Amino acid sequence: MNKRTSRLTLGLKSKPEQQSVDATDMQKQQAQVRELLKIKNAQQRHEALREFAKRAKEEFSSEPDTEVLNLSLMRPKFMASSVVKKATAESLLNEKIKTAEAAKPFRRKLKDSIYFKTDEEYEEYLHATLEKEGLFAELYEQFKVLYVSRKNIPALTSIWTHLDQLGLNVYQACLEQAEVLIQMEEMEKAFVFLDRAVRMEPDDIIGVRAISLYHKLAREYELAIHWMEKWKKLRHDDAEVYYHMGSVYRRTGMKDMAIMHLRRCLNFDHNHIMARSLLEKLGQ
Repeated sequence: MNKRTSRLTLGLKSKPEQQSVDATDMQKQQAQVRELLKIKNAQQRHEALREFAKRAKEEFSSEPDTEVLNLSLMRPKFMASSVVKKATAESLLNEKIKTAEAAKPFRRKLKDSIYFKTDEEYEEYLHATLEKEGLFAELYEQFKVLYVSRKNIPALTSIWTHLDQLGLNVYQACLEQAEVLIQMEEMEKAFVFLDRAVRMEPDDIIGVRAISLYHKLAREYELAIHWMEKWKKLRHDDAEVYYHMGSVYRRTGMKDMAIMHLRRCLNFDHNHIMARSLLEKLGQ
């Protein structure tokens, strides 16, 4: 029986039989997606899953299931280094966005890029949604993924003019823009926003932490220590600041200072694996 005949036959099956076929299709989809998700390279995984979604309409009697595809895993992740990510992860931006979104009317779920033939069509769809509904959290995340992958700063800049619609003030918007630019390895441009942020709120722990770790990432160790000292004054019981200071002192050859700060880190967090690892490397 060829594929076309098989499809015609499926159309004639009774409802219970059709449900059984759909369940079988679902199991096949799940098996294939599990294999595709094993691909380690994020870009290759994204492309493989996109092709799977396109093939599914031909290979299965039912549409590819959104939950099975697990779309959140399909897009490549363009993340900053773990240092800078941790610097901003504890900010209140995400919580602020969620709170603002909760107060807005219900929005329909965005279509994923796999349902568009080209990236250009997908980009047009996102902009049409922006014009119709304004900027909301999910739409902004999709714009970021699209434009960070292309390193399209002008396009991102145009989207950033709408950040106030996410409930962000100027200070929070500066931190957000800096984080995205660091992801794109545009360090000088990122510093402009970080510097502006800490000038506006010089004693806010989020900005102080972010610029401290920016200088560490940029290997500007004297500036890193300067800002970390301020971080320590603002949050003297934060194990993270002692770890990063110990790490910087180790890189600059100041072994005793490194050991002292790493031990203080462990005093506040006995399970800090990275601090313990650095101490072992220092012979402690």
